[in-house]
Amino acid sequence: MDSIWVLLIPLPCTKGGQVYDVDPEADTVIIVPPGTEPFAPWDPKSDQIQNGSKNALSQSGVRINVSSRHLTLASGIFRRKLNHFSRNTSVQPDGRIHLYTSQRFDPRAAAIVMNAVHAKGFKMPKAVDLETLAQIAFFADTFGLLEAVSVYVELWALKLQGQFPEIYNRDLILWIYISHVFRLDEPFKAATRIAAIYSDGPIRNLGLPLQHGVVAAIDVRRQELVARSLSTVYGILDSLSGGAATCDESHCDSLLLGTLIKLLSKKGILWPRPAKPFTGVSYTAIIDDMARLSQHLGGRAAKAVNGVNGTTKHHANGTNGVHVNGVNGVHKPLTKTSKGQGGEVHLSGTHPGKPAVHHCGAMRLVAGFGQLDALADEVEGVELETV
Repeated sequence: MDSIWVLLIPLPCTKGGQVYDVDPEADTVIIVPPGTEPFAPWDPKSDQIQNGSKNALSQSGVRINVSSRHLTLASGIFRRKLNHFSRNTSVQPDGRIHLYTSQRFDPRAAAIVMNAVHAKGFKMPKAVDLETLAQIAFFADTFGLLEAVSVYVELWALKLQGQFPEIYNRDLILWIYISHVFRLDEPFKAATRIAAIYSDGPIRNLGLPLQHGVVAAIDVRRQELVARSLSTVYGILDSLSGGAATCDESHCDSLLLGTLIKLLSKKGILWPRPAKPFTGVSYTAIIDDMARLSQHLGGRAAKAVNGVNGTTKHHANGTNGVHVNGVNGVHKPLTKTSKGQGGEVHLSGTHPGKPAVHHCGAMRLVAGFGQLDALADEVEGVELETV
């Protein structure tokens, strides 16, 4: 379906709404109809505002007075549409051509893009929030007007970097879409990297025209990361079940094996062992589970040896790595930190660096869970040139 129609006869549905003058000598009117649906909802079945923006202006729609000359110079879509009809047959009683958008767009975003198209730099906002930026991207992408507004987008995106999401959520998807259509390399790489680490399947597109190649490239990285993580976990499971790591003093091997089997069984990944595409499995969920298992085993072993509680700590390293707190399993991308020692196990509440109270093959396997942290450091974001 066409994104915009040239109206040949006046329609009642196009009357009313706010009027925005971009060009005082306008010969064309862009009519953005009223919209009631949230924009890019995280959950299409939910009406919550947090899952999609509802702009008050969109309830009444808007009429934007513009110049057909500027439209045809800036956009091939508008050029083909306007050249297809004779001006004599398409001019309305007000002396202007009426263009009706078949999709619901944010009126403010449409007006901002039109100001950019008409070189009205003094009317352009100094900054916009992420929601508005995504709406601008959607409108400009739909009508081939990305170049007209790109110089402003770079400045707006720079000012929003301090609010860059650190987990997989709706804002992250908006960043992926914005940075892809406007070719913003660094935000795109950062956002696709986080998505690969945190998502448990192909990312949602929120109803946006996010290219399949982008979604596929992210999921390839997720699958590789999950495969390597599960390989480590199953390697530990096989070592325990095969008797390669024993503990004659506190029976840590039996405790770890039983706990690991129960955990994997509860998650539905004990048998058969999952294979690509690992639908419903995320790297961070694996990290969370192994952190809790390590803490549980560490505490039980410490009680058996000393009668005291222990702690398990995993230290992430590298740029934008994933930090795993062994106490609560919280994951948060970090800025560059000093190189840490993954998989330290302190069973007596001692400080890192002091000898652990209890050593056995099972404990060495627990320390091996710390290797999972470093896997996130090796994940690279998607290069714009490849999608």
